[in-house]
Amino acid sequence: MDKHHSKYQITQLSAGEEYSIELYPKDEVVKAKYIGQGKLEGFGNQHLFISEGKDKNYIAMNDYWLRKKDDGILTYAPISSFSTLRINKSGLGEMLDSENVHYKNLGLRIIRFLESFGEKFD
Repeated sequence: MDKHHSKYQITQLSAGEEYSIELYPKDEVVKAKYIGQGKLEGFGNQHLFISEGKDKNYIAMNDYWLRKKDDGILTYAPISSFSTLRINKSGLGEMLDSENVHYKNLGLRIIRFLESFGEKFD
């Protein structure tokens, strides 16, 4: 095991449970409910979390580097903001309205991923 993995536990997650997630680059910790695991086209296996607040935020965390720290907070080893996708419905709307085809297609892939968990979009 390399130095990045030695201080973290491999994580088993339970659907419906609430977890604390460390987000970068701001070192922000948010609480979010675990929905399940699925494949996001172009990004591989992702764990989906939903945090409720002013806006509903979707957090998709890549399966490969996901770890739990000793204090129970979910993070990555090594730390990388590229391993986490955080988006809300208004952000998805902006993606779909974009004239950039690649950005728009990414929005469509994210919506298909979220719909596979029962989320609804108009």
